[in-house]
Amino acid sequence: MLVQQLMFFTVAMSLWAGMHVYVYRRLAAGFEPSSPWRRRVKALLGLSWAVAPLTFSQLRSSGAPLPDLIQAIGYPVLGIFSLVLGLMLFKDLAWLVLVGVDKLVARASGGDVLPKDPERRRLFERALNGAVLTAAGALGAVGLSQARQAAEVIRVTLAIHELPEALIGLRIAQVSDIHVGPTIRKERTAEIAQAVNALSPDLIAVTGDLVDGVVTGIGEHVAPLGEMKAPLGVFFVTGNHEYYSGVDEWLEFVRSLGWRTLTNEHVTLTKDGATLVVAGTPDRSSSRLKPEHVEDLDAALAGAPEAAVRILLAHQPRTAYKAVERGFDLMLSGHTHGGQYFPYTLLIHLAQPFSAGAHLVEGMWLYVNRGTTYWGPPIRLGSPQEITLIELARA
Repeated sequence: MLVQQLMFFTVAMSLWAGMHVYVYRRLAAGFEPSSPWRRRVKALLGLSWAVAPLTFSQLRSSGAPLPDLIQAIGYPVLGIFSLVLGLMLFKDLAWLVLVGVDKLVARASGGDVLPKDPERRRLFERALNGAVLTAAGALGAVGLSQARQAAEVIRVTLAIHELPEALIGLRIAQVSDIHVGPTIRKERTAEIAQAVNALSPDLIAVTGDLVDGVVTGIGEHVAPLGEMKAPLGVFFVTGNHEYYSGVDEWLEFVRSLGWRTLTNEHVTLTKDGATLVVAGTPDRSSSRLKPEHVEDLDAALAGAPEAAVRILLAHQPRTAYKAVERGFDLMLSGHTHGGQYFPYTLLIHLAQPFSAGAHLVEGMWLYVNRGTTYWGPPIRLGSPQEITLIELARA
C-alpha cells in the first residue's frame, strides 16, 4: 500500500510540475531572457507548485487552526492556477489557429497577420498573457462569489414504466459531494439540512463525498446534517473521499445521525402497499484502499423482491452500465460536480459519459447531482451547486 501511495504521489507531483513548467514557459515567452519578470514569474509558480502537497497533507488534520488556515489559503491558489492553466491552453489553441491563418494570408497576399519583429512579437505575447491573467482573476472572483451562495433546488420529474399507483408523486431529495472540510463548516451544513427539510421529501439520498477530513476534526460540522428527516429514511453511500478520511469511522458516525448506510446491500420499503427497493454500493474505486468494499451490485440486490421498483445509490455515474443489466429503474449519482467551474465544465465531457442532470440509459433513469457545495477551490462557475428534488411519475 505504501509503495502504491508513493508511486501515486510521485506521478501526481510530476504532472503538477509539468503543468507549472508549461505555464511558466508561456508566460516567460513575453519577456527577454534577462528580464527580472521571468524570475518573479518563476518564484510565484514555484510557490504555487508547493501549495498542492502542503494543502493536501493537512486533510487529516482538518479542524485544527493551522491546517485549516493552510487549506483556506491553498485551495484558492490551486483554483486560480487551474483557471490560468485552462485559459492558457485555450489561448495557445487559438494561437495555433492564428498562426495557420497568418500563413494562409501570407501565401495569398504576401502580408502577415502576426508581427515578425521579435520585440513587437513579445509585446503581442505579453498582451495575450495579460488578458489570460486578467480573465483568470475575474473568473476566480465571480466563481468565489457563486460558491458562497446557497445550493439551488433542482426539481425533476422522472417517469418510470409501470410505477405503482402508491409511488406516483414519491419525492426523493438528493444531496451529494458536500465535502465538509476547512471551508465548509456547520453553518453551511445547517443551511443544507434546513433547505432539504423544507422540501418535505419522502426519502433522502446522500450519494457520497460527504467529507474531507477525519471524524475527530470535522464531525461537529457534519452533525447538523443529522437534522435532515424523511418518512422513509435517509440513506448514505460512500464516495471516494470517505476512503481518504477514515471510512469506517465515518460510516459509524453517519449511522449515529440516524442514516442507513448501504454498502453492497439494500432495504425494502413499503408505501401504501407498494414495494420499493433502495440499494447502494461503495464507490467503484474504493477497493484500492479497502479491498472488502469492492463494488458488487449482485450482493446489493441479493434477496430483493423481483417485482419492486428499484433505486440504486452509487457515487460514480459510470456504474450506470452495470445498473442497467440488474434491472434498476433509477440510479442516483454525484462525483463529477458538472466540472465545477469553467473551462472544466467543458473538459468534464472528455472524462465522464454522464456529467450532470438526467439521462435515460437503456430504459433506466440516471440522475447526476452536480454537488451540493464544491470540492477544493471554493469556485463555482457555469455549474451551480444543487439540491435535487426528484418526483416519480408513471411512464
